[in-house]
Amino acid sequence: MKASKSLFDFDRRFRSRFFEYSSAHALYRDVSCGRFVPNVDIPLLVMLSNDDPITKVELVPHGDLLRNKNCFLIESNRGGHCDFFSQEGSTYKRFWVDVMIKYLDFMKKH
Repeated sequence: MKASKSLFDFDRRFRSRFFEYSSAHALYRDVSCGRFVPNVDIPLLVMLSNDDPITKVELVPHGDLLRNKNCFLIESNRGGHCDFFSQEGSTYKRFWVDVMIKYLDFMKKH
C-alpha cells in the first residue's frame, strides 16, 4: 500500500483486485452513478467541486445530468469532497446548507 502514488494507483493495485475487477477503470465504471442518472425520475440536486480529491470532476457524468430534466447540477471551484466550506474572514461556513435551502425553496415554487 505504501508504494501507491495516488488513490487511482491504490485502486489499481489493491481494491480492484480485492473485488475481482479486471482494472481500476472497470471498478470505477461499476460503482459510478452514471448508469443510473438517465433513469432518475424525481428531483435530484447534485453538488460537486472542482477541487474534490476523491471524485474527480472529469469523471462526473455531466452530460447525463444535464440531459435529465429532474437533475439540477451545481459545480463549485472549491468545496472538497463533502464539506463545501466558504471562508468569511477568519471563519469558515458550510455553504451547502444555503444552497440546499435555496434549492428547496425553488422546488416548492415550481
